[in-house]
Amino acid sequence: MVPKIRFNEKGELGEPNDVQCGNIESKMGIHGNATCTLNFGSDNKCIGYLMGEEKQGMPIMFHMMNEERQGVGMMGASLSMAAYLHALDYAKQRFQGQDVIAMAMKIEDSPQVTIIKHPDVRRMLLRQKSISEGLRLLCLFCYFCMDSMFSALVDGNEEQKEYWNGIIEVLTPVVKAYSTDRAQESIELAVQCYGGYGFCREYPVEQMMRDNKINQIYEGTNGIQALDLLGRKLGMKKGTYFINLLNLTKDAIDEAEKLDLLKGEAAIVKDALTACGLSAKDFSKMIGTTPYVPLIGACDYLNALGDAIVGWLHLKTANVAAKKYFEATGEQDKNFYMGKIRGAKFFINRITGLVPGHLENIKKDEQSCMDITDDQFVVE
Repeated sequence: MVPKIRFNEKGELGEPNDVQCGNIESKMGIHGNATCTLNFGSDNKCIGYLMGEEKQGMPIMFHMMNEERQGVGMMGASLSMAAYLHALDYAKQRFQGQDVIAMAMKIEDSPQVTIIKHPDVRRMLLRQKSISEGLRLLCLFCYFCMDSMFSALVDGNEEQKEYWNGIIEVLTPVVKAYSTDRAQESIELAVQCYGGYGFCREYPVEQMMRDNKINQIYEGTNGIQALDLLGRKLGMKKGTYFINLLNLTKDAIDEAEKLDLLKGEAAIVKDALTACGLSAKDFSKMIGTTPYVPLIGACDYLNALGDAIVGWLHLKTANVAAKKYFEATGEQDKNFYMGKIRGAKFFINRITGLVPGHLENIKKDEQSCMDITDDQFVVE
């Protein structure tokens, strides 16, 4: 620890500790958060104090960093949801063009419609909704695991404590990196829904896009999170923690398989999670033969695993919504539950369904980015 002011022998504030602010950074986003350069010991009068035991700084820091990384993931999820709600509100109010069917049939005097009526805008909105709700589910599931771990700790149940802690270890890099990556995609779609206005500071979504970018960078870049997942977390306890996470998904899949409305989605989620498990084994074997392949594909694997896990969480939600929909009597409740079901179906079919093919692609022995020389990166 390096204080700004040192304490004297009486425990009172004494001399400055030779720490100066060298510069206030001008940043792309998070302008409400001051970021500066700190200079330590310019006059060789700065004293730092060891916290904990010598050479134990990294383990102590990572205990704190895990919670910070989960918080960064939640920030990404929150910005994604906020941007979606702004885009949805705008799309319901902005009149632009005619109904596409009326245009195709050349119906004269067809009235202007709000942009939410256009198929591509509806696609962007539903993608934002399904991503934003999925990221919220992922973050809350991680916090549920933390609550379960602390409950086991209070009860003195070491077996359950290790079980939930193991799942948290696997989830943490996914929550941090996947949430912020998908959030950036979702926020970009919100900007796109606004058209040219989305590029203007008169509307809030451009700021959200700038602000979220740092979430992909700090508390360990998303590339580092992917290496942590593939290099450490998946292999912990000989893969037991990862297997425990995959086993947690079985009940929701079994339940959905019994529902005509969701059995197709259940098969997609099951295939995606199975592919993630098999690919993890394949990557572990490659370390001894073609080590660059898993390293190059680490980010893609993390995001594929995120797509599969969020697909499962959507399916779990849809199982509940399907039952509640048929019990609901009010139109508002019916719309809410059917919105959950359709959002889940969209995500699972359009995103989770791509996971097996994506994983097969990244397992190919294709190492051009390592084979290319530094000089060959030139473009002219």
